[in-house]
Amino acid sequence: MMKITVSVAGKFHAFYLASQLQKRGHLHRLITTYPKFEVAKYGIDKNKITSFWYLEAFARTSHALRMPRHFGNIAKKKGFLGLSAALLPRDTDLFVGWSGGALKGIRRAKSLGIKTLVVRGSTHILHQRDVLRSEYEKLGLRPQLPPQSAIDIEQAEYGEADYIYNQTDFVKKTFVQKGVPAEKILVTPTGVNLEHFFPVPKEDSKFRIIYCGGLSVRKGIHYLLEAYRELKLPNSELWLIGGETADTPFILNNYSSPGVICKGVHPERDLHKLYSQGSIFCCPSLEEGLAMVQAQGMACGLPLICTDASGGGELLRNGGGGICIPAGSTEAIKNVILQLYENSKLREEMGKAARETISTGFTWDHYGDRICAIYEKILGA
Repeated sequence: MMKITVSVAGKFHAFYLASQLQKRGHLHRLITTYPKFEVAKYGIDKNKITSFWYLEAFARTSHALRMPRHFGNIAKKKGFLGLSAALLPRDTDLFVGWSGGALKGIRRAKSLGIKTLVVRGSTHILHQRDVLRSEYEKLGLRPQLPPQSAIDIEQAEYGEADYIYNQTDFVKKTFVQKGVPAEKILVTPTGVNLEHFFPVPKEDSKFRIIYCGGLSVRKGIHYLLEAYRELKLPNSELWLIGGETADTPFILNNYSSPGVICKGVHPERDLHKLYSQGSIFCCPSLEEGLAMVQAQGMACGLPLICTDASGGGELLRNGGGGICIPAGSTEAIKNVILQLYENSKLREEMGKAARETISTGFTWDHYGDRICAIYEKILGA
């Protein structure tokens, strides 16, 4: 059996990874800022969890008190960098650390002769910065960019880790464009829990577009809102599910229209009920790794409209179930929405294909099989 230690300042998809490793007997240790009782909900043995819960509590309190942006997260990651490295088990075979909080862990692991892999959930941080800066300038807004300290740490992690994990080939391309050797980058998409995401009956005949994610410039929702406003579709709604950001007031004040409904934040266990009231799922991201909400919406039987920057193209590559369009194009979003609005048969066929695509290739068990094969290749197991 492989002995894999997973290290993450937060959650992301790390708990699903740890669960899959544990199921196969490969999880050695999970180091996180989440409390043990929260991690245990994913079926992970508490004896395998090292929790620095107070770092997460500090970051969330800082956010609630409206302290300067990034302050809480920077402090959390700085504390986690040292603590997680110090408690890395010496008999680990492979150290898997989430970017931004893995540098000291990578260095200690390499000093012990342990193989290292850094997980980057978005595009290369310089690509991310450049895309966001350009979009904020276009909108005349103060940029919400990664701080230089985060950029420095991540670039060091990319350079010092033995391997880098990305979720899509699009993300890999951004790393190669920034000079990272292609052979260092390992790619496989993540999954979705079909016990949480499945269709339930739609309660009305209204054409409804579902968006789920942060209400931010990075997610490209201003393009979706502009497209919806210009289409003026009768008997339609656009539901925005997710939390507000510093960008939200500007976006809603300048791009909202009748039919747009902000649904707020909902627990994961309730999302399938909201998704199932939709006709299509739209993810208009300008920069992303692989937004997990896309697979969730598809699992609920919704056709996916995604951008080439959202990662959704990875889900549509073989099985269909949606349409991938260029990022940052109001016209492209309008054209696809109108096509699906006017053709209920096409929506139904795409929705069935979407559910089939996810259930046959993109569950967490499918991901577990793929990622363990990658780890075995790294270790020569």
